[in-house]
Amino acid sequence: MNILGLPILYLHDKLPQIKRDKSFGLLEQSGIAQELIQHHYASFDERVLQLNLTQRTRFLDGLCSDEDYSNAVELYIDQHDSELKNVIAGEYFTMVGYKIRTGSWAKHVSEDQWEGFYKYLNLAENHLERPISDPNLELEACGRMIRVSLGLGERDQCDAYYKRSQEINSNHYLSNVAYFRVLTP
Repeated sequence: MNILGLPILYLHDKLPQIKRDKSFGLLEQSGIAQELIQHHYASFDERVLQLNLTQRTRFLDGLCSDEDYSNAVELYIDQHDSELKNVIAGEYFTMVGYKIRTGSWAKHVSEDQWEGFYKYLNLAENHLERPISDPNLELEACGRMIRVSLGLGERDQCDAYYKRSQEINSNHYLSNVAYFRVLTP
C-alpha cells in the first residue's frame, strides 16, 4: 500500500523491455552495420566517414553501446587498422569500462570494478590518442577523450581536448556535452 492506501503496482515488471538505441534508428536505417558484420571493413569505414558529424556521433554511440554488435566490433578492432577503428575502439572500451564500473555510487563500487574501469579507460585512451589526419574524425576523438579523461580524473586533459575540439568546430555536440559534464560535478 502507498501513502494513499492504494495497492502499489509494479508495472515495470510487466512491461516489455524496450531496447535503447543510442543511434536513434540510424544503425538500422543506414544498413552500415551490415558491412561491419560481414567483415567488409574498408566499405564500412568509407560509409561511416560519409556520415555528417551528428550522424557519425549517433552511429558510433549506438554501435558501441549495443551488445548485439559487440562481437562484430571486437573482431573489427582486432582485425582492422584505420583511424576510424581507433575511434571506435576508444568508444567501445569506454562503454565496456563504464559497464564494469556500473552506475552505482562510488562507495558501492568494488575494487575489481574500479580496476576493470581503469583498465578499459586506459585502453580507450591508448586508441583515441593516436594521430588522426581527418579533422572531423579528430573532433570525434576529442569529444570521446573528454569523457575518458573525466573518468580517469584528468581535468587538465579534459580542458586540452575541449580546447582542441573548439578549434576544429565549436558546435560539436559531443564535445560540448562531454565538457558540460566536466563543469557540472
